[in-house]
Amino acid sequence: MNTKQTFRKIYKANRQTLDRREQDRLLAAMYDFIAEIPASPTRLAMSYRAIAQNHEVPAEIFEEYLEENWKVSQFCYPKVEFGTHHMDAYIDDGLLVWEDAAFQLTQPATGNLAEPTAIDVVLVPLLAFDEKGYRLGYGKGFYDRFLTRCRPDTVKIGLSWFPPENRLPEIDAFDIPLNYCVTPQQLYVF
Repeated sequence: MNTKQTFRKIYKANRQTLDRREQDRLLAAMYDFIAEIPASPTRLAMSYRAIAQNHEVPAEIFEEYLEENWKVSQFCYPKVEFGTHHMDAYIDDGLLVWEDAAFQLTQPATGNLAEPTAIDVVLVPLLAFDEKGYRLGYGKGFYDRFLTRCRPDTVKIGLSWFPPENRLPEIDAFDIPLNYCVTPQQLYVF
């Protein structure tokens, strides 16, 4: 029986097979599919800085598209507290200061907090996802806990190199499904 830990190992290994050239090819296809999501005027969108060594999908590639087509006024970025498993978002408003943190993470050090209920769109990193829109992250629950603080109508967009699994194991009541997931193969709508 596959567990979340098994899937994490598989997808981490699969990601490591993607060299920069292959990632660029896949990103070009993903860029076309994000355009299929119905655009809505957006004041505040949450993005993230990818961990390059983990071969995460770089969200910043899609920020310009969101600015132009969704009319995003500002972006905010997550800051995690590893000891408490808490996550906040900081607005990129000229006062944002970045830091290198544990696990090769680049995140805000200081700045102005974003109110989670003010966030209209969240770009969500993930290792894997399933056909119901549930995602598999690194296992600390940062995003699931944060998303419960956002409005119910906040649009959650996953970014994945790979197509979905039929069903992820061990889905819990606190797992928050995505609204969309952009892959190089197609856009998934949940």
